[in-house]
Amino acid sequence: MLMEAQTSWETRTQPVVVAPGDPLAVESNAFDLIRFGVCVVNTGMSPQMLSEQMKIVRKSFPEYKEEFKAKIGTIGEERMVLGGFGALANPSSFHHPFVRYLRRQAKTIVATLAAASFPTQKIRSGLYMQELFDRIGVRKKDFGTISAEAWHRDVYNGANRRDDDIILGGWINCDVEYIQKFNCILATNRTNVFKNTEHETLHRELYDQELMDTIDLVDEGGFALLQNATMIAKLMQKRRSIEVPPGHMVVFFQDILHEVVSTKQPDLPTVRLYTGHCFRTVDEPLIDYTDAIAKQGVPPLPSGQMPPLFSTNHYQWFKKPGYYRDWDPFVPEIPRIVDKYSGHIPVLKDVGERVMYSLEEYGLQKYVDYTADDVAVVSMEPFGVAINREFQPWVPHGDVEMAG
Repeated sequence: MLMEAQTSWETRTQPVVVAPGDPLAVESNAFDLIRFGVCVVNTGMSPQMLSEQMKIVRKSFPEYKEEFKAKIGTIGEERMVLGGFGALANPSSFHHPFVRYLRRQAKTIVATLAAASFPTQKIRSGLYMQELFDRIGVRKKDFGTISAEAWHRDVYNGANRRDDDIILGGWINCDVEYIQKFNCILATNRTNVFKNTEHETLHRELYDQELMDTIDLVDEGGFALLQNATMIAKLMQKRRSIEVPPGHMVVFFQDILHEVVSTKQPDLPTVRLYTGHCFRTVDEPLIDYTDAIAKQGVPPLPSGQMPPLFSTNHYQWFKKPGYYRDWDPFVPEIPRIVDKYSGHIPVLKDVGERVMYSLEEYGLQKYVDYTADDVAVVSMEPFGVAINREFQPWVPHGDVEMAG
């Protein structure tokens, strides 16, 4: 059955969404990840549950005023972060128990995917896995237009990076009806996990080494890539807009070439949880989250960067009257920066990086402490442990979500 299915899969021109209950779903997703560098996985979680719980999550944030949070989930919902991209940067958005639950589920799903797609010798050589913190994304028509980004790679540039690290990115679509999209160029991931393995032939069917070598040289020079018409023509042949239905997760190699398209957003909020997954051959974590967990603070992103509350040119807008200067969704307990250009900016841990302090440092109520398993999920643990973690249904915590 598997051999027959694989023969039919070879006609695919891009990743597919597998029908619910397909007994070969994992193998199909693995085929796509190997061949295209990206796949779309059914999480098994109800879109209705994801959407409702994400509303509850946002309404629980202690940094924001109650009158501001009352509009969440409606056409009147207001932005919690500035900029059309809509990736939240407040500390509580990283630590709500439901967000921890989604990270746990994501790690279980991707561990299963890795077991089916990574080369056998890679898994047997002593592999470790860490789920990485990432942001909740909330977009809406009146939140502003998303700024288009040229073709680029998301690459972790921290001091702790190893050459043989494998980092996957993606997100979970937490909407009920809205189909989200990932725009990429198939099989342009530089991650060399398939070289000299049983999967190399399948991976090489779309992988153009000569073209990739040219791109890599151009990458070092900035945006010259966009000025080479011949190269663009070759790349565009493999450009795809991958649909991510509600309740599904897109998974891709972090360094696949992709773009952010400036598109019109829906009237109602559309929500996603970005995800990151790191595999390496040592048990040292790619990113140490000890302090962020203890204080329930803002953690580094899978890129190694810190999540900003607003854009780099934000201070220019504060010199003008209107919405940007008047934007003030935060509770009085959060002190403000006071000067004639700052408007209502909260006191930040790093003004240059535009990063907020932790819930503990602001003196705000934290969520319940992390369990041992919560910590293990975002730690570097043996792959054998990650692959054996059971997929669990969500059980609401009710009042115990907040620390006493």
